[in-house]
Order: sequence, then structure tokens, then C-alpha cells
Amino acid sequence: PDASRPRIALRAMEPMEPVLAVKVSEPGQPAGIAAILTPGLRAFTIRVDQNSGISGSLRPSDTVDIYWTGRGTEGGEVTRLLSSGVRIIALDEDADQDRNFQGIPRSITIEAPPETVATLAQGQSTGRLSLSVVGLDDTTDVAQIQVDGRSLLGMEAQQEVTQERCT
Repeated sequence: PDASRPRIALRAMEPMEPVLAVKVSEPGQPAGIAAILTPGLRAFTIRVDQNSGISGSLRPSDTVDIYWTGRGTEGGEVTRLLSSGVRIIALDEDADQDRNFQGIPRSITIEAPPETVATLAQGQSTGRLSLSVVGLDDTTDVAQIQVDGRSLLGMEAQQEVTQERCT
């Protein structure tokens, strides 16, 4: 980075507000998503719409669980949790943490390890990704979740009971 280049505002600032280091880039550092990524993580953009499971006021720094729905190995549709507790770093192209986004953005950008990015890229190209907002203080460790039409309707449990009666 070139220290002679100016700093750039990373977050909204009011007139006469003191300039805090967290609100500006380092000297010569570019402003943008790369400047706010956690070391070792990558930015990945997910297309969203009214069917993505999110609405209302979202903002960068919120966390979401990401689910994939697509054709399962047995031919029917299946929904699977791909990643839990993923941090949003931008809505559409806006990474301003101080701005609430009203309505539904066209895309969200998240940060994740490269392996998760590969999983999400595959998921986005082979099915639909849906999001579920995680509560601010929620630290629940979410286990692997998978639901298909049969388990949704409780048909597997009913089938097991029927088989037990036959023996």
C-alpha cells in the first residue's frame, strides 16, 4: 500500500463526526469488499429474490444459514443445510454496515472459507439457495440438516412402523 494515497471512508459518517479508524481504510488501501474480508476467507455473491427466504431489514454484518434445494440422489427434491452462521459483508454492491437495506436485495455477498465457496457455487448452479437469518446472540451449533418430501410428510417413520408389524 502507498502511504501517500488518501484514506477512503468505509462506513457512513455524519458531518462533524470524529473520524474513527474503523470507518476509514488504511493509507493507500483500496476501499471495497477486499478491505473488509477476514483473513483466510473469500467473498462470494449469492443471487437472491423474493423466494430466497429473506425480507425486511438486512445489513452487512448479519449472519445467515444457507440452504440448497435441488434434485436428490433418489430423484426427488431435497433441501440441505450447506453452511451455518455465514456473515453477510454486502447487500447488492453496498458494504456499508451502518445502512439498513429495506426490501429484498438482488444479491448478498458473504465471506466464507474457500471450501464453502466451492460448495455454494456448486449449489447455486445446480439448485436454489435459500437463506435464513440467524439471531444476533445465537451461537447454536447446527448439525447437518436434510429434508426431502418423504421425511417432510413423515412417510419414513410410517414405513418403518408398517414393516415392524409385518414381521
